Amino acid sequence: MSRKQLVRRILGASLLASGACAHFRQMRAASSKPAPAKPSTQASAKTGAQAPAKNVAPTQTAAQAPAQTTTQPSSNTTAQPSAQNTAQPSAQSTVQPAQVATLASAKAPDKAPAKAPAKAPAKAPPKAKAPAAPRMVNAPTDANITAIVLAEDNTDISYVRLVRSRAESEAVKEYATQMLTEHNGVNRQVNDLLVRINLNPEDNNTSLAFRDTSAAHRDQLRTLHGRAFDTTFMANEVTYHRKYLAALDSSLVRSARNSDLKKLLTSLRPAVAARLERAEQVRAGLSQ
Repeated sequence: MSRKQLVRRILGASLLASGACAHFRQMRAASSKPAPAKPSTQASAKTGAQAPAKNVAPTQTAAQAPAQTTTQPSSNTTAQPSAQNTAQPSAQSTVQPAQVATLASAKAPDKAPAKAPAKAPAKAPPKAKAPAAPRMVNAPTDANITAIVLAEDNTDISYVRLVRSRAESEAVKEYATQMLTEHNGVNRQVNDLLVRINLNPEDNNTSLAFRDTSAAHRDQLRTLHGRAFDTTFMANEVTYHRKYLAALDSSLVRSARNSDLKKLLTSLRPAVAARLERAEQVRAGLSQ
């Protein structure tokens, strides 16, 4: 082979190689160029989500949406358009409706709760009248009442006369002296009243019961001396004055018809209560 032929073959091979390279470059450039992207459904969702949030007219939103989706893919040659189309609508669609709801609730005026109608003050119930005192059945007469008072006083006088010869405590002896003086004074008042109103005492069941009870207690006290007498005597005095006070409160003062007799019984009531209190004090002193 001559030198010229060798040079021609080398030149032909180089031309073929350069043509192949140019063809490869064209194919590579054609394959790297992205095809124009169609408007995606996400871009349309973007326009649909922005419309209620911004309160824009429907015609304006529809006109702007195609322009944004068609121009962005042609200008960018990388994968950014698809990322923007997928990320931006979801963020805007989730945030903006919440903002709309917040603004709507903030603008809504708060309505004050309706006040309950005021209740009229309740009227105080009328005060109940005090019940009238019931009438006593078989109430004692004035003659019976004077007999009961004399029987009660004479009963205690019979007890007190035993103290001097049997009692040991000085407090018991002083108490007995005081009782004897007070009972004799009451008997004088009752006898004076009987003369003044021309009334004779008349026994009934109450006056007779006092006399019978006093006889039994006297027989018991006559058998005692010293401390045993003191304690028994004072216990009997407390019981006696309690019965006397109960008779005054329950029937005697209420049943008296004569005004002077009622006045005497009314003044006698605090005196009997004071005697009862004194008897309880002396009895308590004996137990110490």
